Amino acid sequence: MPEDKRLLQAAAVIGKDVPYALLQAIADVSEDALRRGLSHLQAAEFLYERSLFPDLEYTFKHVFTHEVAYGSVLQDRRRTLHARIAAAIQGIYPDRLTEHVERLAHHSVRGGAWDRAVTFLREAGAKAFARSANRDAVAHYEEALRVQQYLPQGRSRDEHAIDVRFELRAALMVLGDFQRTLTVLREAQDLATVLDDERRQGWAAGYLCNLLWELGEQDEAIGRGQEALDIAARLDDAALKYLALRYLGRSYHAIGQYRRGVEMFRHALASVEPTRTATSGRPNPSANSSRHFGALCLMELGEFPQAIAYAEEALSAVEGIDQVFDLAGSCAVLGYVYLRRGDVGKAIPLLERGVELCRACHLTVLFPFVASPLGAAYASANRIGEALVLLEQAVKQAASMRRMVELSLHVAWQSEVLLLADRVDDAKERALRALELARVHKERGYQAWILRLLAEIDLRRSSRQPDEAEAYFEQALVLGDELGMDPLRAHCLLGLGAVYERTGRWQRACASLSTAGGLYRAMGMTFWLPRAEAALERLGAAGGPADRV
Repeated sequence: MPEDKRLLQAAAVIGKDVPYALLQAIADVSEDALRRGLSHLQAAEFLYERSLFPDLEYTFKHVFTHEVAYGSVLQDRRRTLHARIAAAIQGIYPDRLTEHVERLAHHSVRGGAWDRAVTFLREAGAKAFARSANRDAVAHYEEALRVQQYLPQGRSRDEHAIDVRFELRAALMVLGDFQRTLTVLREAQDLATVLDDERRQGWAAGYLCNLLWELGEQDEAIGRGQEALDIAARLDDAALKYLALRYLGRSYHAIGQYRRGVEMFRHALASVEPTRTATSGRPNPSANSSRHFGALCLMELGEFPQAIAYAEEALSAVEGIDQVFDLAGSCAVLGYVYLRRGDVGKAIPLLERGVELCRACHLTVLFPFVASPLGAAYASANRIGEALVLLEQAVKQAASMRRMVELSLHVAWQSEVLLLADRVDDAKERALRALELARVHKERGYQAWILRLLAEIDLRRSSRQPDEAEAYFEQALVLGDELGMDPLRAHCLLGLGAVYERTGRWQRACASLSTAGGLYRAMGMTFWLPRAEAALERLGAAGGPADRV
């Protein structure tokens, strides 16, 4: 019957799933006629009831039937129906628009309601991003950019075009699509320059600072971050100031300027105080990025109590709320701090939780940051095979994204595990590659750790003539002294104690080991303290009164 065909076509325009209330709003027939038509369509096995509660809903029995019915609707009528459906959704579900925003976006686009379509697509993108559905978020934002070309030309359209690119950038970053992110941000920057919009220029500079940090281009990152900070000061823009401080702090962490990084993060945290939310009393999760990298800077300086406090507060801020990316990062940071202090038993469960979240929610960009310390922790627990697999995955994924920041550290951990597996030559090759990466990307703190690792490798290879090992330890120690890296200094002094003992320089050995033990004790790094104390006891028993010449 023609009436049934028109009803089936209207249902097809709504979608594969057809809420009764929507169909009633657009069908242009009485309720009795609508129910009679639906009975006919069910009898013909085109549709069937999908649910009765909370709302009556039908669905097409076959995808092919839906596609044929939709394709048979004339284009003008199809466009009119889509527009009417979008309006009907807003009328029927005025208090549930967020629940239906994807449908609103779909029908607004196909109904040619371009202005509303852009609005709903952005809202759908934000909704998807909030639940870590980042590929869906990217699709919604890309569609919003496509649809914007149909809006009237003018400043408002260009401003929205910049803002959509900023929103798209966040989802792309989580997926590790840095090249597309760079294109999007350059486009936003160019549009803001044409508009002479200093505020948006500042945000583009801040976001570029973050992206360039990921790419390991720290000089340019710091330049863009300082540009954003200067604009924030001129405009008295508190939000932009916070963004610039935390992104600048990351780059200072990357180049080993840990005290300056701590200063940046403390200023950033102070700018978003109070840290407790009004409703829950929990720390403010929006400040977590600063807590994370503040903790990592403090960790390198050996200030473990404050580092752990920052990391624990970050984890507390996101426990029990739907912020998976932040939760995985918080687990990783606290686990990493415990690992560096030598508390492997505390580190592993936290890092494992972070890796599980990364895998479950496809947090591509975060995986190397979480998986690498877990690999190192597994190695410390004598789980060498698991460690090597995990570190290989982390290095491969970081390299495939061109995520160059910290890649030197990931490769260094690979080397360290290979050394534990007695693959000394492979360990040396990986350590030299790590050192090259650290030097290219000006990661001076990681250079110090890698020089110390090379010393340990050469100490294993040339135990009787550890001249090269001694040179590496001394180079690492000079860098560590300059950057204030007390954990590194303690490890280097412990290693030098072994070198001096083997070469008969007992007074130097005792001095190095005593200083190392004092540092370990002061920092609570008790895992390595017995090794220093045992070496001192051994030297005391040997009773050498003076160094050999």
